[in-house]
Amino acid sequence: MLESYYRINQAAGLSVHIKADGELQIDLCSISAARSSLDIEKKETRLSSLEQIRQHLPEKTLITINLSGKGVLLKQVPKIEELDQSNFSSVLPNGNLDDFFVQNFISGEISFISLVRKSEAQRWIDQLCQLGYKPLMLSLGPFVIENIISQLNIYD
Repeated sequence: MLESYYRINQAAGLSVHIKADGELQIDLCSISAARSSLDIEKKETRLSSLEQIRQHLPEKTLITINLSGKGVLLKQVPKIEELDQSNFSSVLPNGNLDDFFVQNFISGEISFISLVRKSEAQRWIDQLCQLGYKPLMLSLGPFVIENIISQLNIYD
C-alpha cells in the first residue's frame, strides 16, 4: 500500500502561517529528485490565499503542510519523552489529547510542544485536498525539520 511513497521524485512543502487577523501568509517550495540530484523547482513566498497555490503547483502534487500562527499553540515545558493523556495536563490543563495533533520537539532538557485542534488542521487539509493536492505530512510551528532529521544522510 505504501510502496508508491518509498521513493518520491517530486513534492512540495507549504508553510501556512495564520496571522492574528486571520490573513494568510503562504510560502511554498517544490523540489524534484532525479538520479543523485535534488533540484528546487519553484519557490514562492507571501501568497495570501490557498487558491493562489494553483498558479504555482499542478494538481495531484504531493505536499507537506506546516501550520503556524493563530490556532497553533507552542509551549515550552520541561522535557517530556512521550506525551500521553496523563502528562498532557502539564501542557494544556483540562485538555484532551485526543482533540489535538501534537508535535513534541525535544532540545536538551526542554520540550517544545506544538499543538492544534484536529478539527482546525483538518479544515486546512480538506481545503488543500479540494484544490487537488495530496497531503502526506503535517507539521506544526517552527520545528519543521524534526520530522525529517532522522532521514538526513540516509541513502538508498
